[in-house]
Amino acid sequence: IGDLTITTNGVMDVASSSLDVTGDLTSTAGGAQIIGTGPVLLSGDGSIKTNTLGTPPIEVTRGLRTSGTCTVASLTLSAGELQISELGTMNVTGDAAFVAGVLSFAATGANLDTLNIDGDLIQTGTTIGTTSVQSRIFAAGNWSADSSFVLDEGWVYLDGGNASIGGLAPAFKRLSLTSGVKTINSQTAITGTVLSAGGSTDGPEWLQLIGNTQAISSGSNTLGRVRVANGVQPFNTTRIGEFEITGGEAIMTENVTVTVTGNALLLAGTLSFAPVGANLDRLHVLGSVFQTAT
Repeated sequence: IGDLTITTNGVMDVASSSLDVTGDLTSTAGGAQIIGTGPVLLSGDGSIKTNTLGTPPIEVTRGLRTSGTCTVASLTLSAGELQISELGTMNVTGDAAFVAGVLSFAATGANLDTLNIDGDLIQTGTTIGTTSVQSRIFAAGNWSADSSFVLDEGWVYLDGGNASIGGLAPAFKRLSLTSGVKTINSQTAITGTVLSAGGSTDGPEWLQLIGNTQAISSGSNTLGRVRVANGVQPFNTTRIGEFEITGGEAIMTENVTVTVTGNALLLAGTLSFAPVGANLDRLHVLGSVFQTAT
C-alpha cells in the first residue's frame, strides 16, 4: 500500500498478517483504528500519525519515517531513519527495539519532540542522529544498549517502576531518574549529568562520570555506586552508596552535603571544595575512607 488513511470510525483488521505501507499512515480521525497483531511494515518515506487507539506493532524497514503524535503497540527500527517531529509524541505502549538505522529528532529546538516508551528499550545497532535541547526519551521499563546511543542534546527520563540498565555499553549525556529503583547491571557512562526527581539506583555496577554539563544532584535519593573517572564533576546535594575517584576532579559545590552511606575510595584524581567559603560544603562519609593517590 502507498498512503493509508483510516477514516472516522473505520477499523482495519490486519489479523496476524504483515501490512506493508510505503507512504503516509494516518489514523487520526475519531474512532479510526488498525487492529490485529500485524506487524505494520513502514518501508518508504512518509509520516505516521494516529489517535490514541493506536496501531499494531510497527517496524520501520526503509526510508525516512517522520512521526507526528501517534500510539503504537510496539516499535522496531531495523533500517532507514525514524524522526520524531517537532511537537510530536510517539507513544509506544510496549517495547521498543532499535536494531539498526537511525533515530533522530527535530533539529529546530523550538518545541518538544518526545519518544515515550511504556515497556523496555533494547538497542543493539541503531544510532542517534539529529537532536535538540527539546528532544526527550521517556522509558518506563528496562534500558539496554550495546553500542553508542546517546542524545547529544535533550534528556533521557527513566520513569515507571523498578527496572534495570544493562547491555554492552549503556551511556547517557543527560539522565533524569524520575521514579523507581534502577538496577545498574553494566557499567554506565555519564558524559553530562545525572539528576534525580524521585528515582534512585542500585546494583553491582557503577555510574561512571567521564564528562559534565551541569552538577550531579540526587537530593535524598540514593545513587548506588558513583565513580568519578574523568573531567571536572561538580556535585550538588547528593546521596551516594559507594563513591570512588579514579581520575578527573570531584568538586563539592558551596552549601551542599554529599553523603556517602558506604565507603569512599580516593584512588587518583582530585577532591575539591567550593573556594568561596561563605557556606559549608561537605563530603560526609558514613563508612570508611580509603585514600591512595587522590
